[in-house]
Amino acid sequence: HIPRGQARGRVTVLVGLRLPPLAQRYGPGLFAFGPRKKLDLASRSSQAYLARLATAQAVAARAIRRAVPSARISYHYRTILDGMAVSLRYRDLPRLMQVGAVQNVYPSARYRLDTNKSPSVIDADTFWANTGGFGQGIKIGVVDDGVDQTNPYFNPTGFSYPAGFPKGGKKWT
Repeated sequence: HIPRGQARGRVTVLVGLRLPPLAQRYGPGLFAFGPRKKLDLASRSSQAYLARLATAQAVAARAIRRAVPSARISYHYRTILDGMAVSLRYRDLPRLMQVGAVQNVYPSARYRLDTNKSPSVIDADTFWANTGGFGQGIKIGVVDDGVDQTNPYFNPTGFSYPAGFPKGGKKWT
């Protein structure tokens, strides 16, 4: 969906290209991963593959500019997406999608942090109203795909567990 105000103007889209991004190309256990099983962008194999992606993206960018001369490329992505952000006139989208190097075109959306509604999502406001407690000294976190326990945000300094906690496997708490 293109917002009404942009129908005659420019839009920004993410263009996915053909090669797998670095993170997909080098799965766990290969040379691009360091001792902590994290992708090592500085490794020789990562640098070589990133150079290959840069060359392929330069070729794709030239093809895009030939097909859509008014297109402007603002960002290149290589780690989790082989692609680029392209700004162009809305009416030029069909020409962009016909460029041979272009595999996918995704809308680009802007997101903003909006945490003022988070407590109500987990009914914390109801808890506060019923107990008189307002969460002083309590951190609320909604985690949907894992936690990096080494993140300083999870430092327990100054906090203590209530009686009976932690429950479950203590090595994960």
